[in-house]
Amino acid sequence: MGSEEFRVANKEWAKREFPKRLLRLAIEKHGYSEDDHYGVNKDIAELLGVSRSAVTRWMGGVVPGIENLMAIADAYETTPAHLVGNDDAPPGQFSLSALEESIPRPLLIHVLTVMSELRTNATNLTDAWFAEATVRLLELVSQKPEMSPQEIMGHAYELLKKGPAGEEKNGSQS
Repeated sequence: MGSEEFRVANKEWAKREFPKRLLRLAIEKHGYSEDDHYGVNKDIAELLGVSRSAVTRWMGGVVPGIENLMAIADAYETTPAHLVGNDDAPPGQFSLSALEESIPRPLLIHVLTVMSELRTNATNLTDAWFAEATVRLLELVSQKPEMSPQEIMGHAYELLKKGPAGEEKNGSQS
């Protein structure tokens, strides 16, 4: 697979997912426990032949270039797509400028504020579930920017209640 064939589906998602996924794979491969994995960065660096500072940057959210990503996938017997979260990344681009093209800034800030407040009060929600609900709400608002604040809140509650697949999520609201 050449670098021109591989694309990260969602860069912000990858920055959050890559360190978690690499750590989980390394803990398993190198025999660490979830509670005590001191030294795992050193083991990753040695296995891949890179500096510990490179691994530290990756663990801080810097997604490596394609060559290193391919080497990591090979060493930990996975795929580059899994490492960067392409398998469950919510669709879309999350840069502020891209969102502002379809949603006026005050409305965008309102939607994100609503979702942030709901996330603070919600229980039993996975990050993926919440991210998907946020993306769907942004899509709804971009299709109907004249939506009232009450409509936005109603859609937000419904999306969090029903979840990505449309099933009820027990205990999703407090």
